[in-house]
Amino acid sequence: MKERRRLLRSKFARRLLLIFVLCALVPLVTLAFVTLNQVTAGLRAESEKRLHHASKATALAILARLQQVHAGLVSLPIPEGSDDLTFLRTSAGELHGKLDSLAVRLDPDAGFQPVFGDAVDQDALLPELMETYQQGRPIVTTTRQPMGDLRVQIHQHLGPRRGIDLVGTISIPFLLDIGDRITLPPMAEFCVLDDQLRVLACSLDTHSSIPKDLVRGDERSIAGSIDWHQDGKRFLGRYWKLFLEPTFGIPSWTVVLIEPEASVLAPIENFRLTFIPVMLICLFSVSLLTISQLRKRLEPLDQLKEGTRRIAERDFAVELDVTSGDEFEELASSFNLMARNLRDQFDALTSLIDIGRAVMSALDLHAIADLVLFRMGDLYSCDEIILMVTTAESPNRLRVFSSSGAPDERAMLEIEGFTAGERRWLDSHASHLVVLPGEKRSQALRAIGDDGSGATVILPLLIKGEVAGALVCRHDNPEDVDPTRLVFARQLADQTAMAISTALAIEEKRVLAYFDTLTGLPNRLLFKERAEQALIQAQRHDRKVAICLLDLDGFKRVNDTLGHESGDRLLISLSERLQRIVRSGTFARLGGDEFTLLLTDVSRIDDLARISQRILETVAEPFHLGSQEVIVTASIGVAIHPDDGDDLETILRNADTAMYYAKEKGGNAYHFYTTQMHDAVHKRLTLESKLRRALERDEFQLVYQPIVDVQSRDIVGMEALLRWIEPETGIISPMEFVPLAEETGLIVPIGEWVLNEAARQNVYWQQQGLPHLRVSVNVASRQFMGPSLLPMVQRALDSTGLHPQYLVLELTEGSLISVDAAVRTTLMALREQGIHISVDDFGTGYSSLSYLKHLPLDHLKIDRTFIIDVTRNRADAAIVRAVIAMAGGLDLQVIAEGVETEEQLAFLRRHGCESAQGFLFSEPLAADAFEKLLRTKPPS
Repeated sequence: MKERRRLLRSKFARRLLLIFVLCALVPLVTLAFVTLNQVTAGLRAESEKRLHHASKATALAILARLQQVHAGLVSLPIPEGSDDLTFLRTSAGELHGKLDSLAVRLDPDAGFQPVFGDAVDQDALLPELMETYQQGRPIVTTTRQPMGDLRVQIHQHLGPRRGIDLVGTISIPFLLDIGDRITLPPMAEFCVLDDQLRVLACSLDTHSSIPKDLVRGDERSIAGSIDWHQDGKRFLGRYWKLFLEPTFGIPSWTVVLIEPEASVLAPIENFRLTFIPVMLICLFSVSLLTISQLRKRLEPLDQLKEGTRRIAERDFAVELDVTSGDEFEELASSFNLMARNLRDQFDALTSLIDIGRAVMSALDLHAIADLVLFRMGDLYSCDEIILMVTTAESPNRLRVFSSSGAPDERAMLEIEGFTAGERRWLDSHASHLVVLPGEKRSQALRAIGDDGSGATVILPLLIKGEVAGALVCRHDNPEDVDPTRLVFARQLADQTAMAISTALAIEEKRVLAYFDTLTGLPNRLLFKERAEQALIQAQRHDRKVAICLLDLDGFKRVNDTLGHESGDRLLISLSERLQRIVRSGTFARLGGDEFTLLLTDVSRIDDLARISQRILETVAEPFHLGSQEVIVTASIGVAIHPDDGDDLETILRNADTAMYYAKEKGGNAYHFYTTQMHDAVHKRLTLESKLRRALERDEFQLVYQPIVDVQSRDIVGMEALLRWIEPETGIISPMEFVPLAEETGLIVPIGEWVLNEAARQNVYWQQQGLPHLRVSVNVASRQFMGPSLLPMVQRALDSTGLHPQYLVLELTEGSLISVDAAVRTTLMALREQGIHISVDDFGTGYSSLSYLKHLPLDHLKIDRTFIIDVTRNRADAAIVRAVIAMAGGLDLQVIAEGVETEEQLAFLRRHGCESAQGFLFSEPLAADAFEKLLRTKPPS
């Protein structure tokens, strides 16, 4: 008792007791109130749901009873032309029990004769129902009898041909006998009201008191609720309107189901009776528990108060003995630890200065990591120390050093760098961050194996104001986290960041020298160093080394059509793909679109083939450059040491030979080097060398093929075609040297020569008095997409004096795949001068037809592949007809190429093609031969 009085004299104890009692009482009362309301609402809703389904089911059951009676009436076999009802009375046996009586009228002029039951007085039908009745639909009527009961009759006319009328009085017990169909709620009662809300039948004695206005409700509503009081009782109910007018001619009957509210809410009453005793028991228990806990806590509090006084008197040797097992014990332990920490402060500061001096003198990242991991324990003790830092070589990744591994294995782990969200997270906790068990781990922590079972202290490393890594201390036991010593760890982290900043600056210079600035891959210099080192190791251990040289097919087309910025994005995406699929080798970018893969310790040729094929498949996947989807392929050449060479230069040269061999075979393939490839590649290099000298040696000449009018066969134009006459080889096909010229870029000066020569020759013929004709000149894709097309054309016109209206520039359909605003402006400028623009090889490209309406075009040239079989192939014929019709709608002139037979010409003439060219009229002729043709066959 004395102890209890002392306890209650404490202000802290009284306040805490009051708070605990209120904390127990308020939620309990609130929960009881909310639960009562929710349960009440739920019971009402459940009752309404039950009554709703029961009223609907009852109404449908009554409808089914009415339909049974009607079906029985219309199925009665009534003999025609006979007044004998004996057979009818026998057949009507099935209606006994359903009808109280049944009468029939066989003659419209006679009265009703009873079939069974009492004599029937037919209820008068309303005039508006007579027409419906005469059409054979059943009519149900309800009338009040002298005794007050309602009589329900069904009237059935069996049609104008038979002229028979039936009237029956429906048995109310049969109509409402629905027990085999419906299961009503236990305490529910129901009533059935007719269309005037008069009671047909009801299980309640007080049915007359049902509020008719509630039942009447909305005339458009089929169901509703009833809620009213009667004799001090409250009833909950639902009604369902059974619309009978479409079937039986009366508006509706109403089925009403009600249930006493007391039976619905019976569980609530039980709850109310038990709540108050339960609440009192809870309050009593809370009071006892609170007093018990306060008694246990006051003693530790007195000890802690005394310990605080001694600390204030600078007695740091105090040792408090508190074993309460809670925060008071932890507080006492903190007091004891404080005194010990004060003695340790000086030693820790001395160690920090020593470690900082050593760290700042180290310039290599590995040396810095070794020092930090080895000496960190002098300042802050933890189970594992991890240093994560970005490097100039891989700024988007983190290199991980851990104290748990051997010194030579500490940098073996490399993980993805911090996400933007993680950087903001760390930046907001620039001092330190403690992640406790169960808390969410960042991507970087999960990557280093932090499973969340212990506590993790993160000390961000800030370099130039940005998070560039972290010093991580992991504790298996979360209680080992020592906030008092984290200040020393934070200072060490700052010194580490400064040392790493210096090391990164040195490493960044190395990255610029050894890594490609666009893709981040090793460059040619680093690749050669690694390859030469790999060859030395291979010779020492008798191993094989493979070099795969990769070059993209048609990459220049991407740069020419989409621009160099898109080309750079494609190279970056490609390098990321290649690094994902090959982990054991070294990928490097040698320059441009040329990559190489170094594979050491090659044991099987099949593995090289599999890797090469996988690279080809990866490269061929679509690249998404903004809104443009681009597909490129690659050619790969493979050379193996020592089979294909002993030194790096030889192996690279042979891999290059194999790669060019793959390109010559169509690209999108890989080939291993063989000695036979050398001849093929040498031939290509020789041809390229001769092509570079052909223009300055005047080895090119132009031939001209006439373009004729389909109707008159008059020459209306000509196409200038390039030919190469090489002194040693002779005539070289354009199919052989034009693709090489486009690939090497020589097509630009060659194309300018063709344009100038064609314009000069046309002006010469006009000066000789020959017909003034348009000359068509092909423009390569590289010329078309470049900015020099307009100046080049203008120079040709100025130097030769050719009027612009006599020049036609032919563009291939493939070059129109991507036309930007600058190219469109160039074409508009050419068109405004009077130069005609033609689309060559129409139908063989893959670009959108939308360019036909957006670009200033004059001619469409149907490719010869569609003309060859136009008279024999229905598909080719349909395509040619469609192109001619489409061009006519767009006001474009159509020129058919490759016409060789009269049948082809007749087809083109028949379908409205304006012009044609081909061997039927003339093969391509040299300038002097074409001049003779013009003189012998001048236009009419």
